[in-house]
Amino acid sequence: AGGITASSTGNASLILDSGTGSQAGNQISFIDFKLNGSLKGNIAINEATAGNPLEINSTGSGGATQIYGDGGVRLTASSTGVAITGNTTLDQHLILEGGNNQDHPYIELHSNAANVKKWRILNGQSWNPDALIVYDIDGDNARLTIEANGLGINRGANSISHGLDVGGTAIIRGHAEIQGNLTISGVVDGRDVATDGTKLDGIE
Repeated sequence: AGGITASSTGNASLILDSGTGSQAGNQISFIDFKLNGSLKGNIAINEATAGNPLEINSTGSGGATQIYGDGGVRLTASSTGVAITGNTTLDQHLILEGGNNQDHPYIELHSNAANVKKWRILNGQSWNPDALIVYDIDGDNARLTIEANGLGINRGANSISHGLDVGGTAIIRGHAEIQGNLTISGVVDGRDVATDGTKLDGIE
């Protein structure tokens, strides 16, 4: 076994300080990690990178960078994105922004339990770019749509034309108060209210 050990009753440090002589070109402070002579990753600070952040890099096809905590993988960064294991706590905002303002960012909810639907919350779709949509992934349908004109329930890919647009039966289990006109295109308990009303108008 080999290695570098810095032992002290006080502080111990390893300092990499590049570009101290105003050397031309891009200067990098880094530590490379190899296995059997093959480079597997490094930790670096790159002068050419804006803000000079600390970079943790892996190499090779599909090579992921992982951060461990309490003996297990807690964060994995790869070419496909970032995967987090465990709960995530934020003390600030979470902002999802589509690439080049063209994509529609979304959050997916998977319980992985049997017979539990998967859901997606989207900021718009190509057929309704300005809406907030709650999407049933398993049923392949929009279940709740919020847009400037109002609220849509089970309206699929249809745009909302009224304040409340329900595709299906609306059940009200309490009182309903209507403060405007009521327009009915069908019947009430099998009776054509418009026709019956016309007949009643002729009764004195």
